[in-house]
Formats: sequence, C-alpha cells, structure tokens
Amino acid sequence: MKDKELEVKEAMVAFKPTSHICQHLCAFHFYAHDLSRQVEAHHYCSKGEEDGVMFQCIIYDDDAPSAKLIGVEYIISRDTYASLDSEEQKLWHSHAYEVQSGMLYDPKGDSRADLPHMEALMTTYGKTWHTWQVDQGHKVPLGDCMVPE
Repeated sequence: MKDKELEVKEAMVAFKPTSHICQHLCAFHFYAHDLSRQVEAHHYCSKGEEDGVMFQCIIYDDDAPSAKLIGVEYIISRDTYASLDSEEQKLWHSHAYEVQSGMLYDPKGDSRADLPHMEALMTTYGKTWHTWQVDQGHKVPLGDCMVPE
C-alpha cells in the first residue's frame, strides 16, 4: 500500500501535462459578440501532435503568479483546417492577420513575423473559449464561455 501512496504523490507533484509547455505567446483577444471588448491573453502552449492538434494552450490574463486562468485554445495546421467541414471551419480563426498585425506576439523574444516560429504560426488556425470575462471585473468565472474573434 505504501508504494501505491508514493506513486500517487509523485504523479501529483510531476505536473506531467503542464511540464510540456514549451511556448509563451501573447495576444489581444476581442470577443466575437462585442468587438469593443478586448482582453490581454497569455497563452502557455504545449505541443499536441496527435490527431492534427499542433498545440494546446492554457490562457491567462497576465504572466504574473496571481494570473487568472481565463480560457483554452487549440491550434491546428492549415491542412487539418482544410479537412474540416465548412460548419466546423466557422469556429476556427486564422493566425495570419494576428501575427502580421502584431496582435499575436512572443512576449519574451523578437516577434517579427518573418522569424521562423512566428512565420510558422501564420499558417495555423485556432479555436478558443474564454471561461472568465476578467474585463467585466468578475471575481469568479460567471456566465457562458465566450468565443473571442
């Protein structure tokens, strides 16, 4: 029994899913239903590489230790996007304009669109849900999940 308890404790401490986070990106998200609202979104992404998902990202409102977890985003390749039916494609957004405009950038490094890691993002698509509308001043996540533009 003692070995099983130790195994459980080690699994809890390992943080295996989050230990694979390899990229920090920042973006300004606008809510699809109200483009006058925007929120700073810090993405901490791990490589997916399974079933067409290139990255899976957890999104925070800041990069401080007290940051609030406000959403998730899945990032897929252009080929995977092209394989989706037209109704599903409506739920995804291109990253090309976000990178070119500077709305999606690497806060820890050079974010020019012509750099390899940023250039690669221009050929991807994202599907995002915000679970906490921090721009509304909510102390806890309230209401439905929101889809940013």
